[in-house]
Amino acid sequence: AGEFEEPILKPPSNIVFWVGSIWNERLNRGNINDIEILKNVLEKRDIRFVHLQGISDLLNVRYVRRSLIAPAIAGGWQVENDYLPCRMWKNISYGQLGVSNVRKFDEVFNDCTVTGRSIEEIIDNTLSLPFGRYRDMIYEQQEVVKSHHTYVNRLLNIVRAYESVENY
Repeated sequence: AGEFEEPILKPPSNIVFWVGSIWNERLNRGNINDIEILKNVLEKRDIRFVHLQGISDLLNVRYVRRSLIAPAIAGGWQVENDYLPCRMWKNISYGQLGVSNVRKFDEVFNDCTVTGRSIEEIIDNTLSLPFGRYRDMIYEQQEVVKSHHTYVNRLLNIVRAYESVENY
């Protein structure tokens, strides 16, 4: 549990730092179009979008914590196939509210997510959350990740699976 940062309750900037890839390929499974939508939504709200790549883990934590919000926006193919981007887990562990357009996260976080029919609606709903609810949601999401979605949890699941096969 020491891997989790205290929640960011009053972000220090009007910037969204996107740490990671913005991409596409011939099968159109990337996120480039959806990130363009995100950039436009943020721009209309006077929020700057800054793309960072190839930075250290320490800087990743620092920039995500300095972001106004830290959305984990996935591309259309990823959304349709319930792909859960690792960015969401990282952002939550770094103290940010996990916000994504992947609806499968609603199940993972027991409906403790920001919802919306579009990226624009998701961003607006995130920005308009009352302070108390925003804070509570971060703590609830961190509890879910700590309890069920850390590397230790995954390794224990592998050990349990191995033991059950071995005892079969």
